[in-house]
Amino acid sequence: MKKDLYKPILILIILSLMAIPYVLLAPERAKEEVERERLAEIKRQEEIEKRRTYLLGKFDPSVRGDFIAIAPEYALGSGKIYLKKETYEAYLAMREEALKDGITLNIASATRNFDYQKMLWEKKWNALAPLDGPERFKKILEYSAVPGTSRHHWGTDIDINGA
Repeated sequence: MKKDLYKPILILIILSLMAIPYVLLAPERAKEEVERERLAEIKRQEEIEKRRTYLLGKFDPSVRGDFIAIAPEYALGSGKIYLKKETYEAYLAMREEALKDGITLNIASATRNFDYQKMLWEKKWNALAPLDGPERFKKILEYSAVPGTSRHHWGTDIDINGA
């Protein structure tokens, strides 16, 4: 072998030796990447489910950080009711302005999740039993939304007494 080939061959050997750890670790890195992608997909699916649950009103507002309990002095009735924080702040500002005109605005109803709205609907449906199906449906719609279609599910609508 010629003497001038030793140097390039030596460089190739050194580079090959340096590449061994990368080649040996490639399968492990590929597994790690697959696992990262799997976890990211799980997180994405959880976020979709969280949004779907919120939109349908199938959640408990008392355990959500973006909801707040309405102070008892602003609510009619004795039960705890909740609103989205932004909605509650807007209500308080509106209430203050109304008080300047001698009007007291109290919240009669706020967040109603799907199950509560369904219970209200069924109670009204049963109470209007003498009416046929379509007439009953129309009569209930005069004051109540079909479960799953009410903005009360989102904590952004209130029923006010005093206006």
